[in-house]
Amino acid sequence: MREGIKAYQGIVSDTGLEQHGHMDQFNLRPYDDPDTPVVVIGVNNVSDLRLIRKHKSVVIVFWCGRDSWSRFVSRIPKKRRRIIHITALPNVQKYLERKGFSCHLIRLRRSMVSLT
Repeated sequence: MREGIKAYQGIVSDTGLEQHGHMDQFNLRPYDDPDTPVVVIGVNNVSDLRLIRKHKSVVIVFWCGRDSWSRFVSRIPKKRRRIIHITALPNVQKYLERKGFSCHLIRLRRSMVSLT
């Protein structure tokens, strides 16, 4: 995994994940800059997929659980170096790796998302 990547902006898929408070937990501001790293929390609709594909900088996809079973998972490019998949759940990591994604297991912290 590439080290030292920090994201200060994020977007939460509109499927109820916003109720978990991940934006506040990681101290992320709402998405506003396509040229800096972004955390995408959940991928459950076409808008999420479009953002991942068109974003110009690093995209960190944070998988929370059932969102990894979304039909949109198979439509995310697997070979793009700028897309990083992370989760705090070992079973989600294993599931995504079986689907062909490299997914990193992380511990949740009460600060920015940092892949160091």
